[in-house]
Amino acid sequence: MARRGRAAALAVLWAVVLGGCGTAGRASPRPAPAPEVIGFWAAGTDTALDPLPRYRNAISVFAPFWYSIEPDGRIVDRVDPAIAAQVASLGIPVAPLFNTPGPQTFLASLWDRLMIVRQISSLVRQHHYAGVDIDFEPPQTQYARDLTAFIIDLKDFLPHNTAIYLDIVPASGGAYDFARLNREVTAYVVMSYDQHDSGSTPGPVAATDWAEAKITRLLRFIPADRLDMGLAWYGYDWLGGTTHAETLPISAIPSALATRAHYDPSSQEMTASYTDDRGLLHTAWWETPQGLASKIQWGKAHHLRGFAVWRLGYQNASLLQQLIQQIHPVAKR
Repeated sequence: MARRGRAAALAVLWAVVLGGCGTAGRASPRPAPAPEVIGFWAAGTDTALDPLPRYRNAISVFAPFWYSIEPDGRIVDRVDPAIAAQVASLGIPVAPLFNTPGPQTFLASLWDRLMIVRQISSLVRQHHYAGVDIDFEPPQTQYARDLTAFIIDLKDFLPHNTAIYLDIVPASGGAYDFARLNREVTAYVVMSYDQHDSGSTPGPVAATDWAEAKITRLLRFIPADRLDMGLAWYGYDWLGGTTHAETLPISAIPSALATRAHYDPSSQEMTASYTDDRGLLHTAWWETPQGLASKIQWGKAHHLRGFAVWRLGYQNASLLQQLIQQIHPVAKR
């Protein structure tokens, strides 16, 4: 009995030393960081960000399509000063998008890669960008090694703590060396949309099960805390009998479509067919709040880093409210 008493006393003593009395000495677990939301923006008919100023907390990173990298290594600057001023007034960090409209042969040249990396770094320092979004979608498979070298060089030249976002398509054919890139990029932005688009037959833009399946496969190679799920704020209107489609912003669905639309539960999208004034048949598909909600819920359940919406300019108040209600990317100021 004495030994048992001493053993019990020692157990109590060690509990006090290691963990404190009760819960007083235990560190409270840190809450998981809120998912980020990247809001892409591209020039077009949109000259303002309304109603984003009223829903500032909906977006945590602003990624405008402002720069293009030409095959000769020249960077074309398309910065919109008015948009830049609006975003600055809202205090939203900016990570501009760098796209390659032509061949990506520069990736194979060490000299060209370094020249481009230096230009990007200079722009980041000049404009105090929080990050960069690299939109090579996708590089040809033979450039997988060179793309990795480009990202490594970019990280070395950028200011410390500059975020690097790499846009990737769901089916890349082995164009990305994830094992090496995972150590370099802040996050991958998965373009989990355009399941059907201009150039294909009509169909869902991003059926929920299709998008989730694409992300699930990528999670075999990419840590969840390095992955942003793409969300579509648009749809397409196909001209009957062709694969040509026009983009349909969710915020501007024509009445001719809205009045004929029905909900497709299997994809969680809306679809409609109608005949225009010329007698031509149209078929349209577009994303819905239900589909977006399911994708966001799924992404949060799988602990993804965040989400990326294409694109600002297609938004209305309800879409921004949905982001705030489901994600809460930043605390109110």
